[in-house]
Amino acid sequence: MLRSNRNTRVRMFRVLSWLNQSHGFFVRGALAAIAFVIVFMITFRSRLSYETASLFWHDKTKLGAHRVKWYLGHGWTARFMARTPLFDPTSGMDRATIQTLDKWLSRDSKRNRLARLYILARLMEEPSIQSEVLDEYERVANTLTPDIFSPTFKEKRKAHKHFCLEEAKAALTALRILPMRWYIISGTFLGSVREGTFLPHDYDVDIGIHSEDFSEKSFLETILKAENLTLVNTSEYSHMTKVGDILEGTSIPALYRLMHSSGIEIDVFIHYLDNNKRWHGSTKHRWDNTDFLLDKTAIAGMTVWGPADADRYLTENYGDWRTPVTSFDCSTGTPNVSFPHNLVAVAEHLRIAVLTPNTPEAETSRQILVQEGYVKGGGFALPWR
Repeated sequence: MLRSNRNTRVRMFRVLSWLNQSHGFFVRGALAAIAFVIVFMITFRSRLSYETASLFWHDKTKLGAHRVKWYLGHGWTARFMARTPLFDPTSGMDRATIQTLDKWLSRDSKRNRLARLYILARLMEEPSIQSEVLDEYERVANTLTPDIFSPTFKEKRKAHKHFCLEEAKAALTALRILPMRWYIISGTFLGSVREGTFLPHDYDVDIGIHSEDFSEKSFLETILKAENLTLVNTSEYSHMTKVGDILEGTSIPALYRLMHSSGIEIDVFIHYLDNNKRWHGSTKHRWDNTDFLLDKTAIAGMTVWGPADADRYLTENYGDWRTPVTSFDCSTGTPNVSFPHNLVAVAEHLRIAVLTPNTPEAETSRQILVQEGYVKGGGFALPWR
């Protein structure tokens, strides 16, 4: 079983590496033509077909592949797919294409209503129609709210497929090619301090980079050239605040998820300084720590960087960090977590709660929606609007 799981992860690394690499004229042309035909046969919309084809033509192969799979899961072909892809369909789209996509999604279904939440989140960026868009967002979300309470979650949390020590060490070693200082954080740092090695129940590697040391261009160029690292996806952080009658929010790079050739995933969090707080996050989360210096630490016989004041850092992250636990959720088990006011993040939580019922992930998203005041009395509203 473990060997089978590892082989699956290695195959995934090879697929991602191929999708991320640059392709020649004939490969790009062939993929673009195939994508155009597939999307047109599903949507009968030339703009949507052309937009998807252009992704392949301009060497955005991974995004194009995700887009094709998403259309397959939302058109007449959906009946042949085992599950609906979890993907933001508006990623990289211009406004005109988003509007065409919205018209195509006019057929009412849970899947299409969830997709419309992403569309509305993008359209809200135009201040003149923001109030109208927010009203529609709340209306659509209200039609989905009953589904997050039924059926009630009863299953136990499933254990992750854990990595072995040598694979984890190889993943950390591979990061030494990065042209900027990085350091271990979160569960990886906890293992270093408490166990002297990786936590036995962990399943990925967590590292941080100070924003003042980070260059996205240099980072991505290095990963693209690496033989044993590839990019899985990225996540931006945005927190909407009310300025007058308008909600404003600027997206900034937050998380880069990498994969090592062994199949181990590596989360690279950019750490920003806000007064005396050093915070990191994703589309759906933010974790705050007191600003920290870096010092050398050891993990599994390797010397790496980590927060200098280990006790303060780990107490802020975990509370009683000295007592081992075997089941942990970064959304509910960290005292320093908060959830950004972000329409895309809310859409993510609703999508997970509705489309993956009876799973630990769905229960976590349901708890967050209730805890943050989005779902109250059986209805939905944006409490920070």
